Amino acid sequence: MIPVPEAIELIRRETRALDALRVSLEESVGRVLREDVVADSDLPPFNRAQMDGFAVRSNDTLCMPAELTIVGESVAGRGFDSEVSAREAVRIMTGARVPEGADAVQRVESTKESDGVVSILEKTETGLNIVRKGEEVRAGQKVFQAGEPVNEHTISTLASFGYAEVAVGSSPR
Repeated sequence: MIPVPEAIELIRRETRALDALRVSLEESVGRVLREDVVADSDLPPFNRAQMDGFAVRSNDTLCMPAELTIVGESVAGRGFDSEVSAREAVRIMTGARVPEGADAVQRVESTKESDGVVSILEKTETGLNIVRKGEEVRAGQKVFQAGEPVNEHTISTLASFGYAEVAVGSSPR
């Protein structure tokens, strides 16, 4: 019997890597990446709401309850394109872009809405319930390395960076 490190070295020396081929993300599950995957953009690409609620300026919530005028809505795929001014709030859904001027998202459970006005019932700290632009992954950061196995989680990340196919090793026969 030979030691494990010696056996691994023997296998590496006596075998060759299988050819690489490009396959769809669906076909890549269970295979091994043959290329490094580098982020081409920040993830998230904008400040994103972590939950449903209201995008606000935290300074407007220092005195409770804070009464703010609802000036719009931001949903995934269709953000609020104006700036949030003092004493204003924007209804926001999970995953939606936080509008300019807002620095926090107060969860809907801590609010009361009536006739175009929202009462913020809890003090809202700066950055509350916001995932900042690039907080998960920065453009240029290596996300996956050649040699890593591809699984369902891998393909969801690849898809978020716009990959439709990826280089993987051929399946052995």
